[in-house]
Amino acid sequence: MSSTGIFPELSQPVPRLVRSRRGALIFPVVAVILVAIATAAVLYPPPVRMTSIVDAAAIDLAILAVVWLLPLLSRRQERRLLATGCAAPAVIVERLKYRTPRQVRAKIVYEFVDAAGRRFRGVRIGLPVAILAGGAIDRPDIAGMLAHPTVVYDRDNPGINILYPSDQVEIVDRP
Repeated sequence: MSSTGIFPELSQPVPRLVRSRRGALIFPVVAVILVAIATAAVLYPPPVRMTSIVDAAAIDLAILAVVWLLPLLSRRQERRLLATGCAAPAVIVERLKYRTPRQVRAKIVYEFVDAAGRRFRGVRIGLPVAILAGGAIDRPDIAGMLAHPTVVYDRDNPGINILYPSDQVEIVDRP
């Protein structure tokens, strides 16, 4: 940790992506399989003709494009921010709990000041609920993020920001 409270890899001239997580590719594959099954079941009751299969394939390809494009755009934006963004120390102002269909998760609301002195807010969702009680955090990236919150923001539009380390970055210890 540098004297400014920012992660050392962000104080380098060009922040670098330490290691990308590949687990994010599983969601689009599973989603496309489920959508293909639903499309065939809903749109085409028996008997199925060849034209209906071609129609279903066209619909599924359009859905596939959307399902794969959205996460790719998000990852591109995070990579761009890590490569060209500015880093600033953040202050966590709220820790909230919310429910997903499967589990209870936590989100944090943070504030930071950009280079021009303007104050901005951001939200990080999908965190383990243990952060609300101040319990032990298993993942070192989340523990580091909470101990020294750092934001990487777009120079032109500071409303576009991520709390570092983001979901795509995994901090690894150097041997």
